[in-house]
Amino acid sequence: MRQCTFRNNTASTDGGGLQMNLSTGSVIDCVIEQNSANSRGGGLHLVQGTPTLARVTVTGNVSSNLMGGLSWFSVGSPQALLALDDCVVTNNTALVSLGGVGITDSGGAVASMTIAGSTICSNAPRPNIGGGRWSNLGDNSICDCTADLTLDGIVDGVDLAALLSQWGSSGGGAYPADIDGSGVVDGGDLGIVLGGWGPCPQ
Repeated sequence: MRQCTFRNNTASTDGGGLQMNLSTGSVIDCVIEQNSANSRGGGLHLVQGTPTLARVTVTGNVSSNLMGGLSWFSVGSPQALLALDDCVVTNNTALVSLGGVGITDSGGAVASMTIAGSTICSNAPRPNIGGGRWSNLGDNSICDCTADLTLDGIVDGVDLAALLSQWGSSGGGAYPADIDGSGVVDGGDLGIVLGGWGPCPQ
């Protein structure tokens, strides 16, 4: 799909603007705005497959539950992989959690989403992206306090304890501590926590 606009649509469940299941296709140079859903993904809900979003803007969408902008569901398919390239996900809202991008994966060590050259900011509630593992391919602007593992708005001893409890592992569990996406909780992640110490920027 190229040069499309999905606007002012409503879903009674998932994917207010667009839903794709088991897709291997691409959405390129499109705008997904001002849509709403009663469950996941006010803008988009993508399920398994290997879809690609390139130069897609997701803005002003609302979920009355989870994941206001984009919902990615890869559970049950180890090969599932979503690629976000040069996308913008801003000003989306979820009434419960994850205003921007939400990932629902199997909790393994392998990321089910890659993000490159994208901006994911100004979504509410924070974090702007969360719920599962993703790989940072560079040149991204993610407006989150990544060192705040417990999502309480401050980087402190509780986050440090969560990190140390996962030292040397792949960083799974309730507070995944592999912040830098290297595959192991180590000194790189510790440096991020110490560097972000204190209240998270608003």
